[in-house]
Amino acid sequence: MKKTLFALATLAFFGLAFTACGGDDEPSGKTEQFLSAAPNTDTAVRVDASGDDLVGGFKDETTGESTGIVSAETTEDGKVVLGIIPGTKLDRPTVTMPGVKKKNINALLTILFFDCTLNGNTYVLPNNLGSLTVIKEGKIWKFILKIYEYTFTFTLTPSEKLPASDRTTSLARDWKVKESQVQTKVGGVTVARNFNGCNLKEIEAWIIKQGVHIADKDKLPAGSNIVCLGFTASKTYYIKYENKNIDAADWWWANEKNGELKYTWRGDDMGNAYEDGICTAKFYDGDCQLTIEATIHGADGNTYPSKVVATLVDK
Repeated sequence: MKKTLFALATLAFFGLAFTACGGDDEPSGKTEQFLSAAPNTDTAVRVDASGDDLVGGFKDETTGESTGIVSAETTEDGKVVLGIIPGTKLDRPTVTMPGVKKKNINALLTILFFDCTLNGNTYVLPNNLGSLTVIKEGKIWKFILKIYEYTFTFTLTPSEKLPASDRTTSLARDWKVKESQVQTKVGGVTVARNFNGCNLKEIEAWIIKQGVHIADKDKLPAGSNIVCLGFTASKTYYIKYENKNIDAADWWWANEKNGELKYTWRGDDMGNAYEDGICTAKFYDGDCQLTIEATIHGADGNTYPSKVVATLVDK
């Protein structure tokens, strides 16, 4: 069923359909205070395959062979994210690579996440797995990836990056959920509760207790606690869970002045990511306030107007 990104992250913790709508609460008497730039902005870039490269991935300049890599991104917070074709030579050894976070999107795409150390313009992969060097040559960027026993070199034009601005700079980083304020309307009565962090199983249990019907098959697995919610200026977001699962797709500003952003959702076994709802991101006292309103469509056929305000702190 259709899932909503931030509703999943802080409210829709089960396989229920959501109808999202905009939500924005300006704290009384407060003025937004934007954050300084994350440290790796100069080398943060994203490239996506097109045309012939979609079949076998980017071509290695040295050998002319296909790499199996169809996307590559370096983030403001020092991560490397690779999109690869399942079954290709880089995909096969990842099952034995220590510390690699892996997301199987569908039969056509696997995403690998690496938490790296930045040394100049080189991202050093964890556990001695290798490195990715990013070289800017005008509008062209060269990637030199050394991983496992392979070395791939490919020169590409990066995807369009969001223009630098206070709000983009503030959002483009890794976040930890400090607290989640959850509100829902059941039987005409509004109920609400504050939660520390974002333990989705705990919140799910509370929502069920309020009378929202959730089928057993739709309930979340163990370890569905969000440990990281990240955004990049190259318009990628990702959510990491305690049970090592990862979700990722695209985001962009719908109305940057008002902090409204839109996003796509790409669930397991889905094809292309599809556009989903709007939420708002505002910045107060060094934190990000992420707000979404949604209507839960329960398994019993009833609807439950709901709202979440999540307070995010810079990791």
